[in-house]
Amino acid sequence: MKKETITHKRVIFFGLALSILFTALVMRLLYIQLIMGGHYKQKAHSQGILPIVVKHARGDILDRNGIVLTRGRLKAYLLIFPAYFNDRNSLYDIVGPMTGLGLDELSDSVLGGSPFIKCEILNPDPKIERSIRQGEYPGLMIDYETQRYDDFTLARHLMGYFKKSDNAPQSGIEKEYDAFLRSDDVLTVYAMTDAKRRILSGTVHRNKSKNDEYYDIGLTIDYYVQSALERAMDSHAQKAGGVVVEVETGDILAIASRPNFDQNDIETAKNHKDSLWAVPVKAFSPGSLFKIIVATAGIENGICNGETMHICQGGITINSVRYSCHSERGGLGDISMRQAFAHSCNDAFIGIASRVGGDSIIKMAQKMGLGQPLDIGIHNERGSLPQKVEYAGAGIGNLALGQGKVEVTPIQIAQMMSIIASDGIKKDLSLIREITDQSGYRVENIYEEQTGERLIKSGTARELRAWMGDVTEYGTGIKAYSVKAGGTAGKTGTPQIFGDADAGYYGWFAGFFPTDTPKYAIVILVREESSGGEKAALIFRDTADEITRYTEKLRIP
Repeated sequence: MKKETITHKRVIFFGLALSILFTALVMRLLYIQLIMGGHYKQKAHSQGILPIVVKHARGDILDRNGIVLTRGRLKAYLLIFPAYFNDRNSLYDIVGPMTGLGLDELSDSVLGGSPFIKCEILNPDPKIERSIRQGEYPGLMIDYETQRYDDFTLARHLMGYFKKSDNAPQSGIEKEYDAFLRSDDVLTVYAMTDAKRRILSGTVHRNKSKNDEYYDIGLTIDYYVQSALERAMDSHAQKAGGVVVEVETGDILAIASRPNFDQNDIETAKNHKDSLWAVPVKAFSPGSLFKIIVATAGIENGICNGETMHICQGGITINSVRYSCHSERGGLGDISMRQAFAHSCNDAFIGIASRVGGDSIIKMAQKMGLGQPLDIGIHNERGSLPQKVEYAGAGIGNLALGQGKVEVTPIQIAQMMSIIASDGIKKDLSLIREITDQSGYRVENIYEEQTGERLIKSGTARELRAWMGDVTEYGTGIKAYSVKAGGTAGKTGTPQIFGDADAGYYGWFAGFFPTDTPKYAIVILVREESSGGEKAALIFRDTADEITRYTEKLRIP
């Protein structure tokens, strides 16, 4: 009896123990399934997904009307997944003709160990592409992307370019505003893989994360004015730079440089002399353009006016240094200062400079914005003005003619021309308008309307404008004259250049139009063997004509 009782108790104990173990197991399974199920599912899912970054998101650069300057053509790419390839795979026969890659090149890429290869489709085949999109070739995928820059991109030196190895911006707006444009947002291709990380057929899809803010940069550039300037430059010169400014606002409407370069092939550009130079923000000798500063100082100080007479005898000597002037014809003879300006008489302006004095001329140059970088949102050179010891004695001749230590940038000259065109009122040049988010909301307004600051007397500005009108009517800049543009006015410059094996002289033309009510200032520098009255004047005229056609079409008053 006692033995049966003990046996019964043991059965009950083991039964209870089994019940507890079973209950614990059920509870654990419920915990894993209900409480931790999502976590383990996500973990298992992530272990079977291969993320492939296809493209990083980046903000755009826009013109003043919202036209995107950083958006080229839509291009098709073939994403090739090596896991699907073998030595006898028919995919080679499809990829080769579409991408232009040979069998050896494809084989090397496939064996390279990369999870995918991205190749541009050079020879489209609509039938094959349709089959790829329908999933008939699981080792291939078509990706369409809008190229940031292409063969038709404008203002390339202003936009800048990227380093190919790490896609880091190297110049221009891309570099200066990278903190706003850059984003960690990426367009990603996800593919399901098996335990050996081989991509499973039919599991490739695209996704874009949306967790990192980035911004667009709005410029004062006008797409159509920029296009007009670039077309004019391409028509007349291989090496040049130009700036167009709206006189009323100080907005830079166009800024361009030549030679041009391919933003997608920087290595070739580096081997092409000066192709990456942004000419409008670099400093060069102005030559006779500096006579505008001498004339302004002379008029403001009461030393001369348009009727002041001078006798040009073919040259002038200062401290045994001879400066020639129209020596081939024995000088210009008896001329007024207004005529001397039109014909760019060296004699007359060295004489005025001697009377005004180098100190007053340097002060006027600084007042006009020369010798200092402009605050326009991108790096630009300060240029240089000579020290007193350098313009003393015979050095006053070099100063008057804009040679020697005098160096200016085209954008500084554009600032000076806009001051004269606006009756002596200075409005700081502007290039950056605003920063906006991806919804178009303005997060920072950089652009401000300006009342301006008077720098020279309105009478001085009007006198200078009249002199500049003569330059294009009968003087050194007649090739810049345009009836279509409402008349043009300006000044030529032909500085002697040292250190350029391709040219001993450069050519400048700086001016404005229409003559009576100036709306636009244009500055052109041609870095080829040329006088200011030749190629630079023609580029000025053609640009002015194109802008006139554009504004008339839009009925802008």
